[in-house]
Amino acid sequence: MGCALVVMALVVGCQSEEQVSENSVKEEVREDGFDEIAFMNKVKSLVDEHPDKRAPSATVNPKDLKFLNLVSVKLARKKLDCKSGFGLCDFKFFPKNTTVKVAEKAIFPGEYLVELKEDTLNSRYYMELLLDEEFPDGFDKNDACLIVDDDLYWVNDPVTVQDMEDLLNSDKMYEEMNRRIEYLFETGQIGAGNIPFIDSLGQHGGYVIEVVGKPVDRP
Repeated sequence: MGCALVVMALVVGCQSEEQVSENSVKEEVREDGFDEIAFMNKVKSLVDEHPDKRAPSATVNPKDLKFLNLVSVKLARKKLDCKSGFGLCDFKFFPKNTTVKVAEKAIFPGEYLVELKEDTLNSRYYMELLLDEEFPDGFDKNDACLIVDDDLYWVNDPVTVQDMEDLLNSDKMYEEMNRRIEYLFETGQIGAGNIPFIDSLGQHGGYVIEVVGKPVDRP
């Protein structure tokens, strides 16, 4: 049955998540025949340096939407050692007010930039990962789940701050930012589950990724 196409529900039941054989040369192909690698090549996050001038999510009233800051997400399956597959295996917040120009220099292969958004009316945080071209032929939209194998966490601790400072200092990007390493959040979590493809997002459809976060300036 694959992943149901549900606009507002983000974690839905996918029929039969594959059992990956360690010796299989086709481990990126799910039991339902969905080729994760081929599909992943069609996915890209679209980030506008001035997001307030861009159309908001189709599921949120513009007056209830805030654009917060940038997040990098790594697309791969944790069950495949975060090396391949179509899923989400890691994410990290960038410091406050980091520009796209700076952030693009601080991401690694397999990572994509997305914008963290807040739906103030419903008190929820989320990100959108959008296709950069039309949904490819030969794939079933109902099977095109973005799979999160295990709960993912980000924690604003000294190690995280130091890692980001080292990264931003690597090419004098920190000078470009001209500010201290400060974050909007103390912690962040993306829950395990299967995120369905939503046809109505962006120009070509995409995924809404819920984030449970504890802001720095809120109890």
